[in-house]
Amino acid sequence: MRELEHTVEKAVILSEGKALTPNDFMLKPLLAETNYNLPNTFEEMEKIMIINSIEKNKGNLTAAAEQLGVARQTFYNKMKKYNIS
Repeated sequence: MRELEHTVEKAVILSEGKALTPNDFMLKPLLAETNYNLPNTFEEMEKIMIINSIEKNKGNLTAAAEQLGVARQTFYNKMKKYNIS
């Protein structure tokens, strides 16, 4: 989540327009080279990051929360918010 925050902050600072576009984000080459559809909102991006973290940590929610740099309770609250079980 911290990495996401930094990426968004950097895009805002470097953006020349009034709205952010996918071109404003400095994405890692692996993500940029895939056919992955970029999320339209922060909430969509956050949900995808949570789901990916859970999968990467094989369902270990504590490890997933640590990977994203958030407290377990915050992580659980986000899971509830996005209906992730």
